[in-house]
Amino acid sequence: MAKVPCDAFLLLESLTLHNLINLERICIDRLKVDSFNELKTIKVESCDEIFAIGGEADVVTEEIFAQISCLSLGNLPQLTSFCREVKRHSMSSNTKDSQDQSTTAITCSYEVNLEDKLDTSTGLFNDKVRLPKLEALELHEINVEKIWRSQVPAKFPRFQSLTRLVVSNCHKLKYLFSASMIRSVEQLQHLDICLCKGLLGIISEDTAIQVTPCFVFPRVSTLRLIDLPKLRFFYPGMHTSEWPTLKSLEATGCDNLKIFGSEFEENQLHIPAQQPLFLFEKV
Repeated sequence: MAKVPCDAFLLLESLTLHNLINLERICIDRLKVDSFNELKTIKVESCDEIFAIGGEADVVTEEIFAQISCLSLGNLPQLTSFCREVKRHSMSSNTKDSQDQSTTAITCSYEVNLEDKLDTSTGLFNDKVRLPKLEALELHEINVEKIWRSQVPAKFPRFQSLTRLVVSNCHKLKYLFSASMIRSVEQLQHLDICLCKGLLGIISEDTAIQVTPCFVFPRVSTLRLIDLPKLRFFYPGMHTSEWPTLKSLEATGCDNLKIFGSEFEENQLHIPAQQPLFLFEKV
């Protein structure tokens, strides 16, 4: 007998989950697409076993999390992905009704082994995740090596409303953004990175870029870099950056930083041995 899709929390606007030590995921077996239609705030912290927030990325984020404006994730040692790319359990049926139901419901069934749950290298947000109305994102004590997975086409904005990003105590994190991700966060105003012991730079190198890139943060007014002992550069290759609206810049406890800022020369071909944190185009 086929399962009937259920209405979940049609009026729910805020969801907070704290200290649920055996919770593995936030998902009901089958949900109608408007089950969390009013949900705007999600806060999940101190849930030791949770390894995913939603179900399959291409369905869940488009239908359930489309209205989310504030997302806070903290102290989740097993979390590896916001929405997982997983295999669906097979559903065999020859009836037309069953086929129709499969197109209107979200399936949150998983085939996950222990190794999958502990894979921290794929990125918290995979290539299919889009949160178009997300304005504030806070990540604390998340055990991932990447927040966003590598390449993102410029024509495919995924976080175009994000204005505030706070990341702290994410010790496996080596870079905050991929080079192709920058155009997806052009509304960003507040960037706060603290206590990430493994962070080397802000943007990871893109070997496909043939020309010297210029990274523009048109609306960032506040930038805080606090207690990042391995931070050495902004971007590991030749580049320039622009911060036309930056009003407040705080850098503290970045012990590996040798040079704060320098001008970029057009005829400069090689990366200096001691790379500055900021490279600006010479006027």
